[in-house]
Amino acid sequence: MTVGPGAKFAFMKVVVADLAAATTFYRAVCGYEQSDSVKADMAGRPIEEIVLRRPGGPLELVVLTYLDGPAAAANGAVIAFDTDDLDAFQTRVLAAGGTIVQAIEWLEIGPNRMRIAFFADPEGNLLEVMER
Repeated sequence: MTVGPGAKFAFMKVVVADLAAATTFYRAVCGYEQSDSVKADMAGRPIEEIVLRRPGGPLELVVLTYLDGPAAAANGAVIAFDTDDLDAFQTRVLAAGGTIVQAIEWLEIGPNRMRIAFFADPEGNLLEVMER
């Protein structure tokens, strides 16, 4: 998706307190593999991040923690996923320690009809999941 001249969306980073638990959650729910672990500085603060991607796929999600203390207040980001089986996705979310925020329902936007639900990962980050 191009967002402007010479720019396109690359991937998303989600800030978490428990890097190991978040990595386990997203691997169990979304089928990601861990491809890299990075320790570096970001805006003058030490961080550690885990790079997640699907087998053979491009980078999609990075989970990141600040090593010197908690992150700033949540920025209101929502992580959106498409799935072919929303019921199975929900089962994986619950088994991995996530919660249901808004139950599965039908949504119609113009000619498009989809099933949609909202979940939270164990740290409360919001996931919007659509079965189109």
